Amino acid sequence: MPQYKRKYSTILKNDIYFDLFENRGVKYLKIRKTKTFDNLEDLQIEIHEEFYSWSATDNLRRLASEFYDDPSVWWVIGLVNQKPTDAHWKIGDKVIIPIDPYIVEGAL
Repeated sequence: MPQYKRKYSTILKNDIYFDLFENRGVKYLKIRKTKTFDNLEDLQIEIHEEFYSWSATDNLRRLASEFYDDPSVWWVIGLVNQKPTDAHWKIGDKVIIPIDPYIVEGAL
């Protein structure tokens, strides 16, 4: 996964969570905000012309290793296809494979 450039944490201390706080014996919770990818909205990504077809033995790390010799960029394939985990895929799904995953990584 991409490393966050800044810490995206905040303090949650709204009264609607009173029961939760009371059950845990705390006055507030420190939570991590969800990372958004708005800056990728207009990013143009070159993709392989041939679509890859998801098979029963596939997983994102293996595909990243096969196409990029780097399994650590598996999340780029998931992000581009809007299917972030292996569980989101079905046999026969067409997989869009970016030519250069590091363009996406660099834009974050």
